[in-house]
Amino acid sequence: MLACPKWLYDGSVMGKSLAVVGPRAAQQHSPLELQLQATLNVIPAYTWYAGPSGALTFVNQRTADYLSLPKDHPLRFGIDIGSAWDSHIQFLHPDDHEKTRQVWSTCLRTGNAGEASFRVRNAEGGYRWFLSRAEPLRASDGALLYWIGVNLDIDDAKRAEDALRKSEKDLRDAIDTIPALVWSALPDGSNIYVNKRFVEYTGSSAEQTAGSGWQALVHPDDLERHAAKWREAVATGKLHESEVRSRRSDGQYRWQLDRGVPLRDEDGNIVKWYGVTADIEDRKRAEEALQENQFHLAEGQRLAHMGSWAFSPSGFFDHWSHELFQIYGLNPEKEPPSLEEYLACIHPQDREFMASLIQRMLAEASGCDVTKRILRPNGELRYIRCVGTPVVEGGRLRRIVGTAMDVTEHELLTRELRRREAYLAEAQRLSHTGSFGWKPDTGEIVWSGETYRIFEYDHAHKPTMDLLVQRVHPEDRPDFLKVIESASAGATQFEHSYRLLMPDASVKHVHALAHGLQDASGNREFVGAATDVTSIKRAEEELRTSEAYLAEAQRLSQTGSWAWNPVTGDIRYWSEECYRVLGFDPHGPLPRFETFFQRIHPDDQAHCRERFEKAIHDKSDFELDYRFVHPDKGVRDIHVVGHAVLDRSGGFGEFVGTVIDITERKRAEEELQQLIDLVPQLIVVLGPDGKWIYANRTAREYTGLTVEDFRSKEVIGRSIHHDDLEKVRALRERGLAGSDPFELDARQLGKDGIYRWFLWRYNPLVEEGRVRRWYVSATEIESRKQEEERVRQENARLEERTRIAQELHDTLLQNFLSASMQLGATVNGVHSDSPVKGRLDRILQLMEQGIEDGRKALQGLRLSDTAPLDLVQAFSGIQRELAVPSHVEFRVSVIGEKRPLHLAIQHEIYRIGREALINAFRHSQATRVEVELEYSDSELRMRVRDNGCGVDPRMLDAGREGHWGLAGMRERAAKIGGLLKIYSNASAGTEVELSIPSNIALELSLANRPSE
Repeated sequence: MLACPKWLYDGSVMGKSLAVVGPRAAQQHSPLELQLQATLNVIPAYTWYAGPSGALTFVNQRTADYLSLPKDHPLRFGIDIGSAWDSHIQFLHPDDHEKTRQVWSTCLRTGNAGEASFRVRNAEGGYRWFLSRAEPLRASDGALLYWIGVNLDIDDAKRAEDALRKSEKDLRDAIDTIPALVWSALPDGSNIYVNKRFVEYTGSSAEQTAGSGWQALVHPDDLERHAAKWREAVATGKLHESEVRSRRSDGQYRWQLDRGVPLRDEDGNIVKWYGVTADIEDRKRAEEALQENQFHLAEGQRLAHMGSWAFSPSGFFDHWSHELFQIYGLNPEKEPPSLEEYLACIHPQDREFMASLIQRMLAEASGCDVTKRILRPNGELRYIRCVGTPVVEGGRLRRIVGTAMDVTEHELLTRELRRREAYLAEAQRLSHTGSFGWKPDTGEIVWSGETYRIFEYDHAHKPTMDLLVQRVHPEDRPDFLKVIESASAGATQFEHSYRLLMPDASVKHVHALAHGLQDASGNREFVGAATDVTSIKRAEEELRTSEAYLAEAQRLSQTGSWAWNPVTGDIRYWSEECYRVLGFDPHGPLPRFETFFQRIHPDDQAHCRERFEKAIHDKSDFELDYRFVHPDKGVRDIHVVGHAVLDRSGGFGEFVGTVIDITERKRAEEELQQLIDLVPQLIVVLGPDGKWIYANRTAREYTGLTVEDFRSKEVIGRSIHHDDLEKVRALRERGLAGSDPFELDARQLGKDGIYRWFLWRYNPLVEEGRVRRWYVSATEIESRKQEEERVRQENARLEERTRIAQELHDTLLQNFLSASMQLGATVNGVHSDSPVKGRLDRILQLMEQGIEDGRKALQGLRLSDTAPLDLVQAFSGIQRELAVPSHVEFRVSVIGEKRPLHLAIQHEIYRIGREALINAFRHSQATRVEVELEYSDSELRMRVRDNGCGVDPRMLDAGREGHWGLAGMRERAAKIGGLLKIYSNASAGTEVELSIPSNIALELSLANRPSE
């Protein structure tokens, strides 16, 4: 209740005696009335005043707005229109008319203050409870001037009181009906109450058990112990719990668990003891006890803390109410604070603003309505709403009066509400879910911001049902209207999905869900949410399409998918194709795991069970093949891949995987094995992990190993040369870890005990990004390795030849050149008529020819085999090099398609052919010389023919003493794996034939590739 200001009681108004106030004209107001109306209008409560007769004359703005009085209503201006003393009754609930009249008539009759509670109708037609307090305002001579009143909204408190009374009754009724013995006692332990069941169970009335009368029910052997425990609990205030035998109504003693709990007030003092006794005869040692449900309905009404103040133009407070001191945490016995002291109470961040506001109010004679923060002396932060209005007389500011209300809880709740609204709005935006409210009776619709975004309407549009229907897709509109009609007719909730047709012709899918609420007046409102599920719908359609594609792909590839929980033993999922692959009915239930397992071929069951158990133990993936007995198709070959699914903590969840019918593939592999066996090359098949699966007949015959021997773990160590073993294992490990082809060479042991070089080529079979098989072929490269060794030796020989050529050049050739020069000088000094002149010239020519031949021989010694040769061009150039006379016919021809040869072979062929041509040109006296190169699939042939005088047969066998031409040609031919033959007679001339097998030449060409 708001107390009336002091100036309304002290008999003076603005320095004028109230005694002079008398009757006034209806449209005129005395200063008292003006002051009274101004004061009541600034009080943040429902205030009013009435004339001495009791007729309501004035209500403040808050009350008028609550009653929804017209702006020109007389009560807003305090105009007395001669209303009856009980004219205000029309605003009250009909059930409160009589009681209110009695209270008001008593006040008028006695002239004393009074109060009453009643319900007042608001602008919407609803009613709220108010506590109304009326005080008489008298003149100095005691004459009654006005009745002044304040109405406090106690609707929430009234409802809480009703709920409390109902709860107390419900509590007592519940106590009497619960299946337990309940009692209560005073703080000293005296029993004062037992419930109905207690009386029925013991056969003793409440009066008989009062005080210490309950002890008569306790077994004599237990009384002392039980009573001692009870006294200890009463003395210490601790919980009481005791097992005791108590007599039932039929005289039988039964074990009971007796528990007592003290009820304390706010100071911690025990107000009562409440106890429950439970029959524990059948569970003597049980520790559970029935606990009493205690209901503490101590929530009371927190009245609005509001104080009043007055501030003078001179800059100090001349009035603070008692409540205002309490709000600021100041001593009410002291004087109002000075301006400086007041500003010191303001929060530092609000202090400058309040100081400026006070200066502006004084300078402009204006009021205020502001919320500020204060700091109480104990440091507590409070939010205060301050409302002030200026009092101006004669154009001068006399004072500023106002109120201050502690709105801390309201402010904090408002901020929290705004924060949650922001969170809600963000959550709705992220989830594309908008909220709405719809009142079917009035058609009023309220949308959240996200709902506007979903329907793509501007916030300026007030949502209506017609506006909503316009957005609904025409095909969904009839169903939408049916839902609306059902909700309007009384349905309590609705849920439906529909499409929206947007202005740009796009379509949205919306899911709406709402439930109905109804207030005390019967007004209904639906509160719900609308979610834009367009992306979900599209995802569902894409998922259905993907599932259809997947099902078709599985059907075409005979691949099924599955999920199995080995912990429970349940098969959790099979795709439709999985049913078909394994011969189960796709329309039937999921089979049990053991039913499925029994269809595995008996010879494969032990291996499968062992593999499954290992995967479960290791929580690892697995992959294996087994045979399955299909009810319609007989024995089928199945390949299964399983993936272990673990939870976040690493715990085992389930296996998911695929099952593939590989019967046809197995048969194809068997046919492939038969074909592989016919291949005259070593071929083996490996699994994706490098394990040996199969070796063809050629491989088995060469190594003398069986397929089982190949599948052993030590086959590499048993068959590869120990010098190559480490390299082979490293290259295999690196290559098998990937999915690209690779190759390696190593010496392989044959069954004859001889190691031979082989080139192993690994080629993967990749399916769905994974290697399924490795197909490995091995080619013998022993000849190539021998040739590589020969080339190495040849390089060493070339280095030695270069060294010899250097020494010959620096010694023999230089000396021979010096002798030739000296001989030339001597010949020049001999007279031309001298008989020795011709002989010396001939000797000099032979020396010059020898020097030239020596230079060419040295050049031949230094010749490198690294430069590629065109044999046709090289042989053709020898004619020019030797200055062969023009009457000698010479040609070079090629038969077959030219093929690339190893550089070393090219150079050796050239040297052999060069030696043969030099002999033909210099010694055969031939008129026709030809070189023929023939390329075929089986061999390479070079023939050098002439039609000269032939070679002495003895020289063909033993060679000419001191000459190495024929011997060198034979040595060169043997080193490159060729065969040199020489045919000669005096009439047909000479033919030199060199033949080299093509497979040697071609394989040697592989060795010339850069090393990997």
